[in-house]
Amino acid sequence: MSLSWQPVSLRLSQARLIPPSPFNGCKLPALPVVDGSLRLTKTRIEQALNDGVAMVNVGHDSKPEIVRLISTYRTNPVTGQADDLLLDINGALVLRYVRRDLRAAVAANPRRKNTDASRRDLRSLFLDRCLKMDDAEILEHVAATKNELTVMQSTTDKTAVDARIPSHWVRGMHVINTTLDVY
Repeated sequence: MSLSWQPVSLRLSQARLIPPSPFNGCKLPALPVVDGSLRLTKTRIEQALNDGVAMVNVGHDSKPEIVRLISTYRTNPVTGQADDLLLDINGALVLRYVRRDLRAAVAANPRRKNTDASRRDLRSLFLDRCLKMDDAEILEHVAATKNELTVMQSTTDKTAVDARIPSHWVRGMHVINTTLDVY
């Protein structure tokens, strides 16, 4: 038996694309359902996930759905240290979302002078946007790390500023460990 790969259109509602909502359980109606005898066991699915393979399984309603979107990113390429920041695909989506949101806020008023007052205003703008993302459960611990948010004049370019924005992103709940106490 040969399996052929065909392009599949993945259409998810816009609400599902707002980070950090994980894609676990998202239905893929355009995919054909695999025969029960060819389906992977839970052990094989877990092995594939541990190897950085995003998995699709047949759900309880007999329709294909995403088990978890995962990448092969496991170590920081600069330091060589173990790093799970971008292991989950949502990590990259959250970074992109935050970056675009902050850039859009800055672009709303592009005429700024590089003065102490303007840099304080820009810091306030970034903090306000980050607090809103904290309320939306995209970022977390913003209030606790707000003193680390800095906007300073660049040391190499007098027409630029360097902003450092501490961001703890909200991760998806992928594993639920349970204990069943039987009496």
